[in-house]
Amino acid sequence: MNTRGARIKLRLTSTGDLLGELYDRFIARIQELDDAEQDFAKETLAWLLLVKRPMREAEMRHILQRDQNTSLSDADDAPDYEQVLELCEDFNILVDVRGGNCLDVHPPASDYLLRTLNSWCPDANMRVAKRCLVYLILEDFKNGPCKTDVEFESRLEHHALYEYTAQHWAEHLHGLQNLPMDLVRLFLLDEEKIASATQVISVLHQKPLGPGYSQKFDPPGSGFHVAARLGLTSVLASLLGEEQQWLAMVDTKGRTPLWCAIENDQQETMEFLSRIDRTTFTLLLDKAQTSLANTLLRVAATRIKDLHSNTALHIGVMRQDLEIMRLSLNFGVDVDAKGVNGYSAIGLAIKQARKSGQVDAIHLLLEHSASTAQLRVSDWEEAFEEAYPVSGLFSQNIIELSEYETGGTKIGFFSSHNFDLVDHPVPPAARRLL
Repeated sequence: MNTRGARIKLRLTSTGDLLGELYDRFIARIQELDDAEQDFAKETLAWLLLVKRPMREAEMRHILQRDQNTSLSDADDAPDYEQVLELCEDFNILVDVRGGNCLDVHPPASDYLLRTLNSWCPDANMRVAKRCLVYLILEDFKNGPCKTDVEFESRLEHHALYEYTAQHWAEHLHGLQNLPMDLVRLFLLDEEKIASATQVISVLHQKPLGPGYSQKFDPPGSGFHVAARLGLTSVLASLLGEEQQWLAMVDTKGRTPLWCAIENDQQETMEFLSRIDRTTFTLLLDKAQTSLANTLLRVAATRIKDLHSNTALHIGVMRQDLEIMRLSLNFGVDVDAKGVNGYSAIGLAIKQARKSGQVDAIHLLLEHSASTAQLRVSDWEEAFEEAYPVSGLFSQNIIELSEYETGGTKIGFFSSHNFDLVDHPVPPAARRLL
């Protein structure tokens, strides 16, 4: 590729020229180049606009290398960086060559060109995302993480773009309308390559670096765990259409993909996974991860179900956990929803009370206006007789459900033999329910 004959430099012709017009003329001049030169110029500029930090010389050489199936471990295969610098000289109204040969786009030009990106390079975002993934799935990384610091440093030296792609590939996927799922699968379904990239990210976050620093990272789990941790909801939607069994898979720390999404406050991913994940909520409760369980309730309470289609409210009743019940109700769970066994939450609470004598759950559900239409007098008697085992109390008892002034229902028990138990006279007739 030779850009020496492709001089596209523009100069201000008058102080009255508007910057937008100048940038448009610049793009028009690029589009007058032959196909190879135009492609080279557009891809260079697109990368400079879309990267998440200024790019170094070695990185730009790898980005612009034409054969995407090589690692560029041989520097002779890379484009002559003088071509890139020459092109950037032609971009002199746009690009700043910083110390250390870092390249960056001037903010006014960057703002304008990003707004018009779809008009002059509509596939720019896809190009960048694909190049990141193509790099991450190179065969050079098939053996997984490096075993020593020396090996790790050698890997980064010979794969100059690896640090950038490992750290930023997910950011370049966000917002794409049509995901390159063939490349995504090749990366996320390869545990060795996922672990290799995770090693790079972990090392970047370490300060200072000490002996054995390259080995101080947690195995990332499956690609589904990684995608959930990064909030790649659309990627998960595509992958899980084929591989839903991964939802219940746990990593070395016992976490499911949904658990990872909760830890990283990926709310859209939490909402999505909660529609199909049937194990994580109860797993969090089993592991005493109360804070994470509460976070999930806040974001996706109405979608949470267990393997038996019980809601979060049912789960709270079964575990006699009033806080889970309160949060479930506060965050919109239907108080009268039925599980697969046909029990509403209050029906389940009464069943529980017959065995345990714990009736606080019943009172809480009544306060939230749980329907009692399907319950019999004997259900109430059996539930509360265990809670209040006073001899003869329920032999001739009047049970009354009444409304609180502020809404909700309360239950009262009145002995036909002792009217001192009531605040107002109740006819000692047959038991009744309102």
